[in-house]
Amino acid sequence: MRMQNALSGDQSVSSVISQVATYRALILSGAVLSSLLLLLGMPVSVEAQSAPDSTHVPTIGVLVQASAHAESHPTLYTDGFGVDRARFAVSGAPVDGVSYELEGDFVDDLIVTDAHVDLQLHPRWMLRGGQFRPAFSYGQLVSSSATPFVLRARSVRALGVSRTPGAAVSYQSRSAWRVQAGVFNGARLGAESERLDPPAQSTAEEQLLYVGRLAWTPEWDAGRAAVGAGVAHDPAGAAAQNGPSTRYSGNVHIWHRAVGLTIEALTRTEAAPGTIETGAYATGTYQVASAHTLRARTDWVRYNGPAPQAPTQLGVGYTYQPTSYLRVETDAVAPIDDSTVQPVVLRTQVQVHF
Repeated sequence: MRMQNALSGDQSVSSVISQVATYRALILSGAVLSSLLLLLGMPVSVEAQSAPDSTHVPTIGVLVQASAHAESHPTLYTDGFGVDRARFAVSGAPVDGVSYELEGDFVDDLIVTDAHVDLQLHPRWMLRGGQFRPAFSYGQLVSSSATPFVLRARSVRALGVSRTPGAAVSYQSRSAWRVQAGVFNGARLGAESERLDPPAQSTAEEQLLYVGRLAWTPEWDAGRAAVGAGVAHDPAGAAAQNGPSTRYSGNVHIWHRAVGLTIEALTRTEAAPGTIETGAYATGTYQVASAHTLRARTDWVRYNGPAPQAPTQLGVGYTYQPTSYLRVETDAVAPIDDSTVQPVVLRTQVQVHF
């Protein structure tokens, strides 16, 4: 009997040891799996354990956009395929009131697109320093992962303000008003700007760019709105032979239930001959279902001087987005007058974002 009891005790101890080993293996495998999910940017549930504050854990994101396009004309046909963006981002908040974001693009060579630190000076005041996109044009502030068309409107691409080093302060009121103002390096004024570097004879002050924006962004149960205006003053001008140049933007955006409308106009003073000095666009969207959206846009620009004027464009498109990780959009853009020879452009873009 004693021998049997002893054997029973040994079996109980062995059973306990086996269960402990099993639990340790499960805990270890869970920790490894959670780490892998975190590295992939996927959410990890920590409801049953007292983990550190998740706001202090870095977040990793990846964005890949690949598109195919075709241009057709009675005497012209070209097509192509390429990767538009391949970005890797890391963001986080190491301590309360301080956050950072670092983003790079790997399409050709490594290019740092965003690298800034945010200081929450007050619940309604924030200071940002580093390289980022100044708050000027509504169409340019919309993330490239959420634009209604594959390409932004011509006026936004020509008259917008690109990412550039600087510092800005913003204030958010309780009544949905937002004010932003900053000082930046004036070397980058847009993808199609003719001023790529400050003039050699310019002073340090003339190499700066002053940007400000005022916006009202109310929200309600079935929708939201955004009404704003921006100004960007460039003391050195758009080109060395020009005087100081100032850019202005104004927009109205309304989204109610399944229908959205965006209108924005941009202009600049002292535009160099042959460059766009004024432009406007209007975009309408209709969400047919949760994953299906129809879009239409008209795009108008005017060049300074006797240069041939570009035709007004009309575009239609469709977006399929079943999850936040996948987005497929296709659009067609064509001229609606005969002022110049312009092809019909067909584009399809696939976006993976996590």
